[in-house]
Amino acid sequence: MTESPMHVPGLLHVTFLKNLSGQDQVVRPLPWEGLSGVLRRVRSGEKEGFAWRPAIIEQGSGCENCVKAVSVLVLNVEGTKKRDSETGVATVIGPEPPGVCEMADRIEVLGFKYVLHTTFSHLAPEILPTGVPHPHYRLVFALSRPLKPDEVRPLGHHVASTLGISECFDRGGVEPDRLFYLPRAPASRVDLFEFREGKGEPLNVDALLSEARRAENALQAATKIQGMDTRPLAWKPEPEPEGNLETAVLQDPETTDNGIQEQQGTECRNNRERSPGTMDDQTPKQRGASSTLTDTRKVAPKTEEAYTRDAERLRRRFKRETGQEPETDCSAFLAWMDTRYATVKPRTRRRYHAALTRYQAKHHPNCLPGPIPKGLPDRKAIQKEFGPRTTSGKAKSAPESVERSVLNMLRDAATKPRGSNYSIWAEYIFRAGLRFGLRPLEWKGSWFFNLDNGELALQVPNAKYSQGRTFGPTRTLIIDEQRLDALDPRALEAAFWLIDKTRLLKEEEYDLMIKRAGEQMRQILKRCGKPCRASGGNVTLYTARHQFAANAKSDGLTREEIAALMGHASIYTAGEHYGKRRSGRGRFGMHGNGTEGDQGKPEVTCVSPHIDDVRAVMKLEQERQERRRNKPKSGPAMG
Repeated sequence: MTESPMHVPGLLHVTFLKNLSGQDQVVRPLPWEGLSGVLRRVRSGEKEGFAWRPAIIEQGSGCENCVKAVSVLVLNVEGTKKRDSETGVATVIGPEPPGVCEMADRIEVLGFKYVLHTTFSHLAPEILPTGVPHPHYRLVFALSRPLKPDEVRPLGHHVASTLGISECFDRGGVEPDRLFYLPRAPASRVDLFEFREGKGEPLNVDALLSEARRAENALQAATKIQGMDTRPLAWKPEPEPEGNLETAVLQDPETTDNGIQEQQGTECRNNRERSPGTMDDQTPKQRGASSTLTDTRKVAPKTEEAYTRDAERLRRRFKRETGQEPETDCSAFLAWMDTRYATVKPRTRRRYHAALTRYQAKHHPNCLPGPIPKGLPDRKAIQKEFGPRTTSGKAKSAPESVERSVLNMLRDAATKPRGSNYSIWAEYIFRAGLRFGLRPLEWKGSWFFNLDNGELALQVPNAKYSQGRTFGPTRTLIIDEQRLDALDPRALEAAFWLIDKTRLLKEEEYDLMIKRAGEQMRQILKRCGKPCRASGGNVTLYTARHQFAANAKSDGLTREEIAALMGHASIYTAGEHYGKRRSGRGRFGMHGNGTEGDQGKPEVTCVSPHIDDVRAVMKLEQERQERRRNKPKSGPAMG
């Protein structure tokens, strides 16, 4: 048996085996490019075959296959399956992972150095439910240093969480001694093999493990840690394949064993024929012209319900205005929608298009809308021509006198013996939102914990993460307890109460609770009258978040810090869509002097962002600026 060499910087020590039984091991120190070349090749045939293990094995007397260090991090990405004991047919019972191209795009944004290749069961037609693509691929990440055996699992789970695949990766695969098959595919699906490679930076092991420990401590502090079955899968010894191990593994990396040249570009293959209903590999032109549209991807149930309501509302309006049924005159209906797009703002336009596309694809697939027409008026032009819409009637700031009146009214309603149960929800969501800036729905899943220096912090799940509109799955708010007590001693109590109560509610139950609390708040403030009405319109639960943004601006926080506090991917979102600096009550607001003596700590913002969140926002902005600089400029046409 070959003795494993010590770690050499720049080389990855990889053990190759004839099969998963561990026979005929060959240890090869390879550069990253060498490992990439090995994983680039796909072999056709049965699943059984050569395997590899990215570990430095200490082998000697009294110790068999003792893992000393792990060279790369490997994640198996697939939907959770349940196999029928009688028929042997596998059924996906969990969420499906993102498509190959979507996952590659996610990793590219994070800037990691990686290799992605599909596996034997990728897009297997025998997996249930039929008619739905079942991606199955493997992610291999370069590391800043080799991992100790006890670091593999926490780093793997943390990276999976960062990529948004916590519910669709093989937890048993993140073990230090795990073996993996080299890329293989059935002869009928060799052409479906896909390979992607990213030239980013290796994973910063120490920084990511620190983040993982912080998240774990936060979970334990909030008593939310759940038992997790992370036992390794029981591998069954496989029959030995034919051929020499060393020559079979370390052959020419440019070709497969059946002579297929692998694609080296960064563009994804067009796999619409093999994965109907996905949009990972379609161009924007194909998305607009074909029936396989972007909006057929899986969405949350509440989003699906909202899309259905919008689509049915549009269809009813068409029938009321024209007297025709959308199904009987499809062209007239789609032309009517094009004219409708010109009367609404771009954001509403996109929502209508997504809603109608999903509804029509499900109920009337022969009448699908095309892409949104170009050259439509922008938001300001729409508002100038058609006047203010419903959002203009909602206040984006609450002056101090209005804030006090609103809180007093809500508190009185909540403490009445026969008052509504929703009054206390309205009071606490509004009160805590003023100081922490959370969206109402973000209280579910948040938790308090202490940083290493003893400071109190709040971990918040970013509500827009699944839409790609934030910098990460969570954000961390560092709380100045002294200033918070001075501003509102009941704010911390409200936050603890919300976190405790929402933990017991299902997601749909909490959505309904927010809706009822908002309705109760409108009724209470309607009785209050003018003292509870801001100049910009009616005060709502979301007004608290607007006022939080205004206070942060008036306190002089940078755009990156505000984006990190509010969970935005762009540093311009808060400036364009939230409360203005003049409405804040900090040192640079309407009520602040902004003099040299006021240049100390913020006065009304009692939370500060975690430095890691600020860096994540800055990195996204740098990438956005880089893409803008690299975008080719259209010059004058040459004759």
